Amino acid sequence: MVAILTAGDERTALLARAAASDSADYRYAARRAVSAASWIDLDESIMKSLCRDADLSVRPKDARKALPAPTYWSCDDCKAVNDVDVEDCSACSVGVRPAD
Repeated sequence: MVAILTAGDERTALLARAAASDSADYRYAARRAVSAASWIDLDESIMKSLCRDADLSVRPKDARKALPAPTYWSCDDCKAVNDVDVEDCSACSVGVRPAD
């Protein structure tokens, strides 16, 4: 998030790359950056995309029940991918599904 917000002329490109990344952490950082500084996403295309993300962990709370429904969530602790219906991370004893 800090990298995106401080990237100067590269900010828009870095935001777009983060939002389209395979990494849930980068997509989450893109969402947080837009939430903190909405002026970096003037047409709201990045936030709209992130609100439809298949990963429940990336979506803002108010978009977690929006369609299309998320299909999985990423563990904040070990980064394992879990089915959206699974409450506790299948790969570690710490991670839990984000609250709806």
